Amino acid sequence: SLYINRISGVDENKEEISIDVFLQVSWEDPRLVPVDDPVAPLTKQYVELTLAERETVWVPDLYIRQLRELKVMALLEELSSLRLYKNSTLVLSIGATIIFKCDMDFVLYPLDVQRCPVDFSSYKYTVKEMRFRWRTENALTFPHDFGDGFFRLPKYVVSFYTEQEPQTIHYGDGEPGPHNHSS
Repeated sequence: SLYINRISGVDENKEEISIDVFLQVSWEDPRLVPVDDPVAPLTKQYVELTLAERETVWVPDLYIRQLRELKVMALLEELSSLRLYKNSTLVLSIGATIIFKCDMDFVLYPLDVQRCPVDFSSYKYTVKEMRFRWRTENALTFPHDFGDGFFRLPKYVVSFYTEQEPQTIHYGDGEPGPHNHSS
């Protein structure tokens, strides 16, 4: 899922859009189950994994085709967490600023409309090995003051949507992979 906090910039010359997000990816790993310690029993449905523990856990290789740059937000420490739930589900959450490439077309300026697809997939796994899917509910969420579903910037109105059906894009000689699409 993707919580879109704000549009932090649009650069028409570079054809880039910057957004501040909280990205959440979840998956199941039946090999992992939190251990209930009798001295310190689990009081929550999950265990927050330490940085050292994160290094030992398999994490999906999320690839964003239009990505130019991703900066994980940090105040006192990096804004990220990895939780292991009692049902062996892992949830990775990060706060980040993401800069996307957007092929812009200004032929109809000043009445132009830009569509900026953003494709999420695996970098090294095939469709048979790994599939990314948007949640059926709350795939994209926004701040409470978001209003009627559009971000209003001084020169722009920005809206977002997801495509639930995988779009297949062929790269090189490898097998095609599904790309969950967001604009």
